[in-house]
Amino acid sequence: MPDKNPNTGTIEAEKNKLSLEKAFNVFLEQSTKLEQSHNELKEKLREAQLDLADKNRELALKISEIGRIKEKLSGILESITDAVFLIDSEDKVDIANKAAIDILNTVTDEKKTILDMPEIAGYLKTHDAIKDADIEISVAKETRYYMLSVIPMSRDENNLKYRVVSLKDVTEKRNLQRKVSRESRMSALGKVAASVAHEIRNPLGAIEGFAMLLERDLKDNPASLKLASRTVYAARQLNSVVSNLLNYTRELRPSLYPHDINAIITEAIDFIRPMAEDRKITLEIELEEKPLTAAIDTVQFRQVITNLVTNAIDECTVIENGRIKIRSYYDETHIFIEISDNGPGIAENKKKQIFEPFFTMKEGGIGLGLALCQRIMDLHDGEITETGIEGKGACFIIKLKKAEA
Repeated sequence: MPDKNPNTGTIEAEKNKLSLEKAFNVFLEQSTKLEQSHNELKEKLREAQLDLADKNRELALKISEIGRIKEKLSGILESITDAVFLIDSEDKVDIANKAAIDILNTVTDEKKTILDMPEIAGYLKTHDAIKDADIEISVAKETRYYMLSVIPMSRDENNLKYRVVSLKDVTEKRNLQRKVSRESRMSALGKVAASVAHEIRNPLGAIEGFAMLLERDLKDNPASLKLASRTVYAARQLNSVVSNLLNYTRELRPSLYPHDINAIITEAIDFIRPMAEDRKITLEIELEEKPLTAAIDTVQFRQVITNLVTNAIDECTVIENGRIKIRSYYDETHIFIEISDNGPGIAENKKKQIFEPFFTMKEGGIGLGLALCQRIMDLHDGEITETGIEGKGACFIIKLKKAEA
């Protein structure tokens, strides 16, 4: 039979109430713990954000400092007048300052690898480290001299091997050394020449005088007269050699005044033209229409033009349709005179010798013409170079500083 006790329902309700209250208390307890955990997590997150902000500020400061250091290093590198390259293990340029880029842009086409410069490539392939090696590099048709140094660097984190390559331009120093050496040789040679000329000229004068008397007395004897005439000619030729030697070794003091280069060239060519026409050699003249003014000694400069054109005529005599071209041009600071021909040209292995005294490739020459030309150009603070190609003709270029008219 069902329990009809009225207290039974009340007890069940009380039990349910206690169970619900217990569950609610557990929920409150867990909620409190969850809220505490949430607050702790928020605090940790706030601390982490503050720490991250500090780290970011520190990182920003370091990046800024690195940027300043990099900017300083870049400024230092660009201020160095020597060409500086940083090259990798494949000899490709990783970093280069302005001086280095200027050289690459001048002597290479791709401008990517230093191996495009054969003067340097040979050293890099055979040496890891180099100190002050002498090299020559052709820059804009001009030979310049450099001191090459190569310093190896430690491998980086990617295990790449780097080397620092530097090129110091010593062209002016070498040119000055050559000038001093030439002047020293000339001083010694001048003393010898003066002594020798005195000892030779007196006997030569006697030989020439007696030979001329023989010419007069042997007019009726053609065979003997011919021998006497040869003696006179030989004596005069030897006397000319002595005179040329004295002229070359004596002290030259140019009187430098502003003159129109084109006018002096025209005067020299007008004097030489009959010789060229006699040998059926064409002279092509291409001078700037405007006056080109430089500080020169007109007599000495005219002698330079005359020597160069006369040499060209001699070279073109051995070929058919000989042609000599004389032209002038200029840039912002200099005047250039180019004298080229279509003769046999100068052998590559002899180009370094052509300006040395007593070096000659002409039969009967004494080798003072080009040496005198260079000496005169040195005294004019100018330059003379030969840029022709063997088999295609010689090409001499004179370079002078511009002057105000």
